[in-house]
Amino acid sequence: MIAYIVCAAPGGWIPEYIANDILVIGVDRGALKLIEAGILPDVAIGDFDSVTDEHRQLIKQKSREFIQLNAEKDETDAKAAVDYAISAGATDLRLFCALGGRMDHNQGALALMLYCAKCGVDISSEDEKNRLRVFRPSCKRILTTHQYVSFFALEGIVKNLIISDVKYPLDGYELHTDDSLCVSNEPLRGSVLLSFDEGYLLVITSDD
Repeated sequence: MIAYIVCAAPGGWIPEYIANDILVIGVDRGALKLIEAGILPDVAIGDFDSVTDEHRQLIKQKSREFIQLNAEKDETDAKAAVDYAISAGATDLRLFCALGGRMDHNQGALALMLYCAKCGVDISSEDEKNRLRVFRPSCKRILTTHQYVSFFALEGIVKNLIISDVKYPLDGYELHTDDSLCVSNEPLRGSVLLSFDEGYLLVITSDD
């Protein structure tokens, strides 16, 4: 099952079309973003400290399920939403409006993506010009319509990294967290073939 998780970063992008079989979760003010876009959340979850009482009542009325969290807690609203989606059976999570606002929230979103990768759950964060994904050791082909593709070691060392079908291929490279060699590569055929043996790889496809 696919889950769309809409957070509250300012100016974020939400897809115009969401299929009926997709679980739609609004996180705190992200639920209001969905409602204002004409999309009713399956679930609204958060402490809702970023909305007015009037907006909170609107979110509660328009959402199929409303989960009010304590404002003083040991996890973020987005983490609670991710755990809800996983417990509901989602294996493909797509974050929207998760990046582009506060820098600590951006870093929290990357940490959340790493958490999902370690749980064996596919996750991405998307906007109009970027898609971020975190991969576990594997060999796979990544389809993309974006102009650029960049690779980062998100945790530890990504060992024996092989990248092909790109302008600047690599074979057996060790990518460290402080290494910027793999920024702004270019897919050659609308897809990229990659494999690696260890570590967690952050892949960003993007356009200017």
